[in-house]
Parts: sequence; C-alpha cells; structure tokens
Amino acid sequence: MGKLSLAILLCAAVVYSQAAGPNKVSEGVRKQLAVPGAAAQVVVVFKDNESVYTQLRHQTFATKNAKYIAVVDTLKAFAASSQKSAAAILNASPRTASAYRTFWITNTMIIDAADAATIKHLTSLPEVLEVREPKVVSINPIVKGKKLAGEWGIEKTEADKVHAAGNTGEGIRVSNIDTGVRYTHEALEGNYQNDGFSWYDPYTNSRNPVDENGHGTHTMGTIAGGNGVGMAPGSTWIACRGCDTSSCTEAALTACGEFIACPHGPSSTDNCDVSKKPHVCSNSWGGGQGDNWYDAVIRAWIEVDIVPVFANGNDGQFGCGTASSPADSALNVIAVGSTDDTDSLSYFSSLGPTVSGEIKPDISAPGSDVRSAYNSADNSYESLSGTSMATPHVAGAVALLLSQETTLTFAQIKDRLYQNTEQSLGTGGGPCDGIGDKVFPNHSFGYGRLNILSAINA
Repeated sequence: MGKLSLAILLCAAVVYSQAAGPNKVSEGVRKQLAVPGAAAQVVVVFKDNESVYTQLRHQTFATKNAKYIAVVDTLKAFAASSQKSAAAILNASPRTASAYRTFWITNTMIIDAADAATIKHLTSLPEVLEVREPKVVSINPIVKGKKLAGEWGIEKTEADKVHAAGNTGEGIRVSNIDTGVRYTHEALEGNYQNDGFSWYDPYTNSRNPVDENGHGTHTMGTIAGGNGVGMAPGSTWIACRGCDTSSCTEAALTACGEFIACPHGPSSTDNCDVSKKPHVCSNSWGGGQGDNWYDAVIRAWIEVDIVPVFANGNDGQFGCGTASSPADSALNVIAVGSTDDTDSLSYFSSLGPTVSGEIKPDISAPGSDVRSAYNSADNSYESLSGTSMATPHVAGAVALLLSQETTLTFAQIKDRLYQNTEQSLGTGGGPCDGIGDKVFPNHSFGYGRLNILSAINA
C-alpha cells in the first residue's frame, strides 16, 4: 500500500471514529468502515428490555396463556418504540430502506449494508447502545460413530422403562433449532405438529421442513422419534432452521428464537400464536465463551415457560474451562455434557468452569455413538457422536417429565433432573477448578448422568 493510500485510510478512520461515536461502535465495524465508501453488515443493539419484565412482574393474569400473550405483546411494543427513530433514518435512505430486519425478542436490528454516515446517525440516538458485527456460530462438530447394539441411550437413561409404564410424552410439544428436519422420515412423520405453526426457515422460507445436513433430523429423532430411537415418541414436534448447513447466523438464530417463543406460519412472521409454543427447545449449536448475546432470547423463553436446553460444546480435549456459549449463560439454561456407553465422559465433551467460574455442564447424557434418524432417506439412520447428540436426550426427558406432571416449573424440572442422576460413573475429564469427578456437581458430568426413570419416580 502506498504512503498516500495509507494516509487516506488512516484519515478516514479518524474522521469516522470521531463522527460515529466510537464508544458505541465495535472495533470490527470501525475497521470495515475505515475504507472510504465501505459498508458493513451490522447489528444495532437498543436499550435493554429489562423494564418489560419488571412491568410484567407487577401484573396478574387470569391464565398462563394470558401472561404469555402479554410477554410477547409488551416485548413487541417496547422494541417498536425503541427502534422508531432508527427505522425512520433507515427508511429515508434508498440504500437501507429495504435492507434491514428488526427483532422484538432481543430489541435489535440487523442492517445488511450500513455506511459510516448511516451509523453516525444511528449512534447519535440515545436509545442505541451498540453497533457491532453479527455473530456467526456453528452446530457442534459431530463425528460418525460406531454402531452399538440397540438404542443404548434410551436404555441407559431408562426411558424405555418410562415408555413401558405408559408415558411416551403425550400432550407435550418439543422443538429444536438446528439444520432442519426431514419431516417425511418414518420415525418423525407421524408426530410432526403440521398445523401451519410448526416450521420456519429464515434462510429460504421453505414451506415444509427441510434438512440439507442431517444434524437436525438426528437430534429431533432422539427427542421425539419413533421406531425406538426417541426419548418422547408420543410428543409432537416443531422446528426452526437456525443453521443452513453447518454455520448459524445471528439473524437466523434470533428469528428462530422469536418463532419458538411465538410460532407463526412459514412466511408470515408478523402473526404469531404463543399458544402454539413448545414446552422445551433443544439447541445443539454454540460458539465462544462468556458471550451473552442470546440471553435476551433465553430470557423470553423462560418467561413463557419454554425450557432451554443447550449443548455444552465439544472442546473437552483442550482441557478445563472449555464450556461454550450459550450453554454457559448466567440464566442457568440446562447445559448438557456427553457420556459413552461405559458411563465415562466422552473425550470431546467440554469441561467447566465457565468464564465467570460456574459449574458447567449441569447434567450429562449419552452422546457417543448414538443412533437416530438421518436425512439421506425416509428410512435412513446414522450413528453420530457429540454433545449435540447428548442434548436431545435431555430435551426428550423434559418432555417425559412434563407429560407426567404438567405443572412443573423450570426450577422444579431442573431440580428433578439434577437430583436424580446416576453418579456411579467412569472416567471424567477433571479435576477442574479443584473439583474432582467423584464430587457432584463437577465440571465433567455436572450433577451426573441423566436417568429419567429416577426423575419421574422421585
């Protein structure tokens, strides 16, 4: 680069930095916009919506559904009010008028291409807290597993005994945010909810569920599949495509967060029906550590009684302190580690502590060499390994527990699962943070390995 070009670039960076309010603009966005005429895809973060929940805490509601409606409507109204001035700025520019999307659940906007002048106007608004790059995470890496006899995860967690007693998850709606689902698969077609509020694909707006990867079909099979592969085959399922093939964009994951909280049609995002929401959402994706960008979604789910379950990550081979986000959220989501058929910790299962020093995972479940439905044909099955495979065991267990006792709260569900685990386990990955693997909870297994029969009988 010549001296003159470098001088122009530095000058542009200084002028931009002074004009656009550097305290509100991330370093990454500033670097992108330092080039004259450049534009960047950005997330505009508006004021925190904690006041919404404070307001709702002081209200009484005749029914739970009335509360759910109030949560969604109040979040929507708060976001519309917060974003009104920013929307006016964007609508006045031909470049951005049709190239941005608003989100009520997080009170954010994502702009496809914002230049320095646009960001200068936005950051002048007191309600704008931050302008940053969008997050991109991934489905937790998976490896092909060996084929084990029978559905060992279903048997190890004693879900088969729960089924034999007559509980297969009837009356419960389950969900995942993943790569999609092959909804015509023989193990899944019978209990797809399929009522017009059951599927959303923010990538292509496909009208029916699709899965170009196989990961989402596999995880849904473990949650709700028939033919012996699923924890809660009597439940009904809905799904959202938060990941296209292996990567997951912030826009898609946030859109899916809204869909799970208040399901809508495959292309009509404005008219949602919170009464169609699932009871539990399984999330086998993540990335980074100590990153709370998805907390606003999780907070809304908890307020409308959706149990959030997240994979703890697959970086255990790198040692302690590898638990990933959002599993490490301070909102105490259920973070799931992975075990093998000998009840030892899977070599890849991420370990605590979190960045803030908390124990993660919370619980562990079968995740090595798990057989479930796959996307290659309507009768195809595959054995895969990852905390991605452990997480849907716990989501399905939540469905069984709620089918047995429909009034359980999130706190009670966690207590029942955590206090009734199997703790006679094999080798873990610790000690971590001075806590050995035979002391529970610990940073390898959490409170122990899932046993849904014990949790129900408790």
